[in-house]
Amino acid sequence: MKTLILSLCAFPVLLEAIELPIPQKPTGPYEVCISAPSPDLNDGGYTLGFRERETGKVTGTTDVIGGYAAPKVAAESTEVLWHPSGEFVAVADRGTKHSKELYVFSVRDGKPVKLEYPDYAQNALGRMGVVEVGLHAISTPLSWEDDVLSVKFYFSVDHEGKGRHFYETMVKLRLSHGPNEEPGLGLISVEKPKKPKG
Repeated sequence: MKTLILSLCAFPVLLEAIELPIPQKPTGPYEVCISAPSPDLNDGGYTLGFRERETGKVTGTTDVIGGYAAPKVAAESTEVLWHPSGEFVAVADRGTKHSKELYVFSVRDGKPVKLEYPDYAQNALGRMGVVEVGLHAISTPLSWEDDVLSVKFYFSVDHEGKGRHFYETMVKLRLSHGPNEEPGLGLISVEKPKKPKG
């Protein structure tokens, strides 16, 4: 019996990752999924993956690691917005209880590459004369109009002596891409933050 126990400890069982679907409207042959060792993890521990829509075959994973929600919850709360070409996608994933981060990927041959973009949060804060968000920072991709991505940014600011206040702003990012150019994202505009209605 002792030998058996030692053998089990020396050779741990490797769990095969499972993929959970995310509600989305793909415009090409691929879709985003939640990739995790188990759907029943209490929190975090998953990555964003890509797979073929027809076969379900995983074509690539990203370095985005979920840090808050359980995989099952993340599959329901993650927001996915595909570019009309099907080669680019905006994804909003919950990093903490009060935040959602925006990621934009190029997806060629099923292989995702994360695109960097200017820090629109700092741009919004600068318009208010403050330097950091409070507890809340939620980015929501709203639409692609050709190569222009519209994003709603909802956040809080802790004003000294005035408490916590909430604001939102609209952000527009432009996607540049072509046959002989590496894709990238530039900032078009950030509206002056205002308090949400209602």
